[in-house]
Amino acid sequence: MFGEVECWGNSSEFGLLPHRTPFVSLSADGQRFCSIHEDDHEIECWGRNINVSSVLKAFGFLAIASSDSMTCGVQEVDLVLNCCGTNEQSSLDFSLHLHLCSPGVCSPSSCIDGKFAFNASILNESELTSLCAQNELKICLHCRTNCSVGYFPSSTCTANAD
Repeated sequence: MFGEVECWGNSSEFGLLPHRTPFVSLSADGQRFCSIHEDDHEIECWGRNINVSSVLKAFGFLAIASSDSMTCGVQEVDLVLNCCGTNEQSSLDFSLHLHLCSPGVCSPSSCIDGKFAFNASILNESELTSLCAQNELKICLHCRTNCSVGYFPSSTCTANAD
């Protein structure tokens, strides 16, 4: 299910809102909001304390999460966790220890229309055949509706490939 962002209340609290852009995921903390666009899976953030130069860009993302001082996303090309902070300095000593993240939850269900089963072979890790503990499980992800800049669609999204 895709959606659009709708906000209410004092508009000065939110900053500039995305202009009716469909998204596949939304992350929020007390002052900042980020979404993953449906078409190219890029991240857009708005609200207070956004450090525009460090907003996660140039990669397609599978998942996003925010805290008071940081926003992190899982890059779809290599499943690496990519994080950026806010304009305010955090008093926490942050060191990124995660390198490879799961792009979703393993499930026995077939992928529905608009989703595809993630294939771990794209990661070029010879010993990694699946991210799920059992071979019959799969991770279903949203299909893109548009390609990143410089790429073009070679086929339509199916249950096994985006």
